Parts: sequence; structure tokens; C-alpha cells
Amino acid sequence: MIADVSGGIQSATNWKLRQSKELEDALNTRLGKKIGSAVRRDGHVEFKDTAGTAAWAFYEAKFKEETIWFMAATVSSNTVIKAYRPGTDSFEDVITGLPANLNVQFYFHLNEVYMAGITDAGVRITPYNIRLVSTTITTSTTRNLIGAPKAAYVGGRGGKLYLMNVETTAVYPDRIYESSPPMGAVTYIQAAQTLYSTNGTTLNASDADNTSGAVRLDSVRYIKSGMAVDIYAAGTATKTYDATIGTVNNAKDTVTITLSSINAVTVTLGVGTVDTSTEIITVPSNAWMTTGTPISFTAGAAPAPLVSGTVYYVINLSATTIKLATTLANANAGTAINLTTTGSGSAYFSARYSFADNDEVWLDGRKTELSVLWNTDYRTEQTADYLQVPSGSAADTAVVGWANTNNRLDIFTKTSMLDYDGAQFKPVFEDIGLINANAMVNTLEWLIWVDVDLNVHARDSTSGAHEVISRGIKGLFANVDPAYYKSITVGMIDNVLKINVGAIDSEFTRFIYDFDLNAWTRDTYTRNLKFTINSRISGKNRMYALTDTMTIYREDEGNTDAGDIIPFMIQYGQRDYGTSFKKALKGFFVSGTGVSGANVQIARPPKVTKAEFTTVGQLEEPITKIAIGDTKDLNDYNFNVRISHASDGEAQSIDLLDMHYELQETTFGG
Repeated sequence: MIADVSGGIQSATNWKLRQSKELEDALNTRLGKKIGSAVRRDGHVEFKDTAGTAAWAFYEAKFKEETIWFMAATVSSNTVIKAYRPGTDSFEDVITGLPANLNVQFYFHLNEVYMAGITDAGVRITPYNIRLVSTTITTSTTRNLIGAPKAAYVGGRGGKLYLMNVETTAVYPDRIYESSPPMGAVTYIQAAQTLYSTNGTTLNASDADNTSGAVRLDSVRYIKSGMAVDIYAAGTATKTYDATIGTVNNAKDTVTITLSSINAVTVTLGVGTVDTSTEIITVPSNAWMTTGTPISFTAGAAPAPLVSGTVYYVINLSATTIKLATTLANANAGTAINLTTTGSGSAYFSARYSFADNDEVWLDGRKTELSVLWNTDYRTEQTADYLQVPSGSAADTAVVGWANTNNRLDIFTKTSMLDYDGAQFKPVFEDIGLINANAMVNTLEWLIWVDVDLNVHARDSTSGAHEVISRGIKGLFANVDPAYYKSITVGMIDNVLKINVGAIDSEFTRFIYDFDLNAWTRDTYTRNLKFTINSRISGKNRMYALTDTMTIYREDEGNTDAGDIIPFMIQYGQRDYGTSFKKALKGFFVSGTGVSGANVQIARPPKVTKAEFTTVGQLEEPITKIAIGDTKDLNDYNFNVRISHASDGEAQSIDLLDMHYELQETTFGG
């Protein structure tokens, strides 16, 4: 039999149906480097080490200014977000004090990174915005996140952000809040309005039709109490006011506002400040009281005939003296009100503030920038801007992950997959879900993920083509410890899929799928390569792995795993080698490179476990002839052959296995 092992592992098919190129097992083996040969995989080398006792995320952000890697790590019982900057070869902590055991997710949008997360105990965090300001990494929970809910996951499509599996006034695992598109002004003034202050801070509406005492806006959909805003004259770059939002009325689209400074003065009324013979009022300062300025006058005992709360107009006489007129025309003409008493007590003179129709309300300091805004309560919490997983679409409606394929938002629960095109949900699978948020990878054409039954799916969102690519290795997946289900991760490079499934028999294990060959193998390691990213920081596309102890390794490099020898093994599986008749095994030829000292073992059925294989020889190079001799122990109908080696030298390869035997029978019963 001439070996061709390009079919990889096939553990699900009856041995009689296994094709000659398919293997029962292949450890740390690559099948596509040499056609028809099995070649030991390359190793990995240590790249960087950083502080931490557990890894929770690994992400590459390609800012316009530089590339930065972000990691989530357990440090002193908290989760810390660390940044590695390849350009300066430096680490820094960017967010500290997050809850322990936090499963973090990052998303890159408009040259900024957004972060959400959920702990193993189900605690969701307030989302973060991470950006570069000059060369400084800056974080915020308000930039483009004002009003956003706490969330487990963050993603996007169509220029919008989405926060999924959220907490507002209650926990809503099935909700997905949708941001505004990037926008300029948050809202606009609705109709011309004039306001004044009675306390030096808050403005009140004075027009008769606005009994709420607040500013009318086109909409308060994205307006939140405490929001700092700038108000600009409509269609201009002229800022008229700095303001802070007070009370928001969702039903009436009105707000109260506080200006950063209000032009007002307080005067103690009496003979010393009010001259009834000249109508002159003395004030501390009137720099803002130019002739014609409308003011509101509030006093306990007002000088007659002035009425508290009425609007009057200033006639400016000097830096500290004024008169009052009943109209703007009278003020300009110098026609003052005849004061007949001095009044008493404290009086308050406040400038009136005018807003024109369509004056623009911008976030503070963002006039030249686009902003992303959130609505979680307009007009009520139940009518806000959120999507909800349909209750009839899955047994479990909690969102556990998402992907963006073909500009559609793919939403996963444990038991279903739905597609959102920006207008409506469409069920894709009602019985296929996702095992955890990190158990998927999105290529240019295919979305690949692991479901709760440990099936590996591949789906082309454009054509709708769907394949379960793991049928042949169901036996391998059956060995995965359920304790690792929540931490299964998936990475892919050069059409090779790598699924990290945790420890099996005390060895950290990955299942490897080569899309070009449609073939599976398995890899083992002494360390848990938990998360992976692909990066070109070295000038070529390389995979980097972050271990659970916060060490970064560069993959597919070298002949060892950072000094650990890589065991290499292929096992052909039970075979009849071309005939079902009983045969006496005489020997075989094996050719390969780097295989000197490799063990060749044979087992007869049902002796197929590791302990029951019999060593029949060791390999030399380039071709080894192994003679079996006459032994009834190796007379049988079927045989299983295993070749294994462990060396820190060049990558071993098995290129040919040519088996020789003599038939012991030629007819049935013979």
C-alpha cells in the first residue's frame, strides 16, 4: 500500500468505509506541505510576556495612527485591560478595576474601539470607548456612549453600533440596542423661544404657551439629563451658548437647561440704589447691559410701577447706572419709566436668552465631529431603539454572540441563529446555535462556528450554502471536557482553522481543519494557547497566541514549542490493505525525512489502544525496510499501523508506506 494521507482524520466512518488516504489519527501533523505526505507542524516561539494570571480576550486594533493589541487579564482579583504597542514595544494598563472573570469583547468602529463584557456570574459592564488622542490611549464610558446600556457584547453593521444582552433598569438578555448613525447635531430648537433666569443658573421659558418652563426641541430621543451641549446659531459656526441638560420630558420633547454663565446682577433696593427723581438705578456692573438689552426683573418689593417677573429694556448710562424702558423702541429713544418709589429688599436683574428656530444642539466640543448616540428610554423604555430576539425563534433567546456577514447582523443564541438586515429579523437556524462568543471566526466568504453539540459549521451568507464540516471527527469532539465548553476559541490563518478545546487527557488540544484539503488533524501543547489574532506587525501575516498565563507566542515558527519537543504521530487505522482475506504480514518500506529513530508499531484488532500496539522497528533515512518475520501474532485480516517520533530537529515527514504480506487464504473459509 502506498500512503497518501491527505484525507486527514476520519473518526466517524466505519473502518471499512475509510478511504486509503484517510487516517484514524494524526497528531501535530500538517498534510498540505508535501503532497500526499504527513509533515510535523512547526512550533511556536515566545514573543512577549505580561503580568496576569488569566486571559479573557485578545484583539488587534488597526488605528490610522498605529496598530495596538488589547488584552483582558486577571490581575489581583480584578480584570485589567492591557495594551501592547508594537511600534514602541511597550505595555500599559488602560482600564483597571473591572469585575473579575470578565469575558471581554472588542469592536473597531470609525478609528475607535468599543468594549463590552460579561462575567461568568452574569454581571454586565458599562461599555467603554478607547481611542488615540495624539499618541495617548484615552478611555471613556461617555464618548459616543451617553445613555448606552450595560452590555455583554458590542458589534456593528451599516454604520451603527449594537449593544447586546443588556442591562438597563432590568436585565434583558434578549435585547439588542441600536445606536444612531454617526450624526452631527443631536437635535434642534423647535421654534423661536426666549428664556430668563430667576436664580442665576437655570433658564426658564417665559413664553405663554410653554407652561412647562423648559426649552422645546425637535426631539429629545438622544438627550439625557446631565449632558453637556453647545448651542449654535442655525447653519453657522457661531456658538451662542454652553449649556447642561437638566430635566428631560420625553412626552413633550422639552428640557430644562443650565448655562455655563448667565448674565445677571443682584441689587439691594432702596434710596441708595434707586433715584426716583432721575429714574436711575445703580448696579454693581452692567457690562452686558447695553441699551436695548431685554432683562427680567424679580424683586420682593419692587419700585413702583415696576412689576416683578416683567420684561423691561435697558437704557445704559454708565458702567454702573441704568434706566429701564417698557419697550425696545423706548429704550433706544431714551424714554425711561418714571419710578415713584425706591422699593426694598433684594432685586434680581437677569438677561433674557433667545433661541431661534432650528438653532443646533451639539454635544460639548463636538461641533466638527460626528457622534454616536443611544436611546434607551424614548418615549418610554419599551418603545426605545432596540431589537429583541423573537420568543418563538429559539428555546433560549439570550444573545450569546454575533457576527457581521454581507452587511447583515448575525445574532446567535445557544439554540438558534437569526439574520438582521437593518429592517427585520429572519430566522436562519432554529435548532443550531453557538457554544460561546469566541467560538467563531468570520472570513471574507464564510462564517465558521461551533455549536452547543460541538458541531463545526461553515456558512456562506451570500449564497446561503451551509456545511457541517466536523462530521468526520465526532469521535474526537466527544473527548472534550464540558468544563472547557465556555472557553472554546476559534482562529484561522491561511485557510487553516484552529479550534482550541482545552485540555484532553492533560494535554492542551486544538483540532485543525485544512480547508484546501478538506482534512482534519489534531495538535497538542503543554500550554493553553487560548486566544489568537492575525497580525502583520512583522511584515507578513502571522498568527499570535495569548496563553491563559498572559504570555504571547508567535506561531508556525521553529522546531519546538518554545523549547518543548513536539510529538509527531500518524495512525493509519484498522485496514485490510486491499483484500479481506487473512494475511501474514511480512514487512514494509517506509520513506521520510527527519524520522531517524521513529517508532513503527502494529496492532491487530481489537488491539488498537496505545498500550496494545507492538513496536516492530525504528526508522532510518531515507528509506527503511522493516522485516516482520514469521509470527502468528501478526497473521490476521486487518492491521493498524502507527508511526511516532519526538525530536527537536527539522520537521519530520512520512512520505511513503509500502506494506507487504502473504495471503493465508484465497477463498472464504480457506
